[in-house]
Formats: sequence, structure tokens, C-alpha cells
Amino acid sequence: MILSEQLSKKIVNIMSDNNIIDSHLDAAYIYCIDFALDLVLFNLSIIIIGALTHNFILSVIYVTVLVPTKMLAGGAHAGSTYACCSISYSVYLLCMLLCRLIPGIPVLNILVCLVTGIGICALSPVPHKNKKQSYQAKHKIKNN
Repeated sequence: MILSEQLSKKIVNIMSDNNIIDSHLDAAYIYCIDFALDLVLFNLSIIIIGALTHNFILSVIYVTVLVPTKMLAGGAHAGSTYACCSISYSVYLLCMLLCRLIPGIPVLNILVCLVTGIGICALSPVPHKNKKQSYQAKHKIKNN
């Protein structure tokens, strides 16, 4: 996400300026820190939004179902950080809307969360054993 990317760059710049890490490894550190921060910040923001909109339990269910689904699928990467952010929060809001339309049935709510999680993974261009990619698609992702 956008915030985690900016924070990871600042953290790595500080670490590099203070000779804690070698500057030629900056990109690797930025990627790893961004991944960790994104995981924490996105899920925390989902739970906070859920608490503010009186959907706390549904948000916890969503995060509980989505995180393992995304990890099993290799992540959910869009063409840009802004697209990823837009897709992720839009799918969450769609899921909350669908769960509100099917109130009081926890099994159906979990199923809605699972289906939207799988939808994110199906839309993501991340290659895995069930979703092969062409050379051009891999090259395009690598250059973004």
C-alpha cells in the first residue's frame, strides 16, 4: 500500500545513512519492510474501519479469511500501488455490503469473505502453479 511503501523507503534510507545496511541492498530491504508493514497496516486499517462502521466482527472474519487466501495464492499485486489499494479496499467494502445484505448467518458471511478473497487472487497477476503467465506478463510485472 501507499503508506507502507513510503515508510519502508524512509526506514531503509535511515538504516543506509547510518551504515546499518549496505546501500546496494536497499531495494531488497525496501521490499521486505514494505511487505511486512503492508500486511500489518492494511489488516489493521480494515479492522479499524470495521469498528468505526459497526462491522468489527465481519472485518475480523474478513481479515482471517483473506490473509491466508492471499498468501496461498502468492499475494495480490495490481499494476500499481494505487490500483492495489483501490482494489483491496473496494473488495472489502463490497464484501461488507454483501454481508449486510445477508445478516445473521455467519457461515454465509464467511463464504462471502472467502469468495471475495478468491476474487482478489483471481484478478491478481501473480503467477503460481494454478495460474501460469506468459513471458510478456512476467516481464511487465517485473518492470513495474
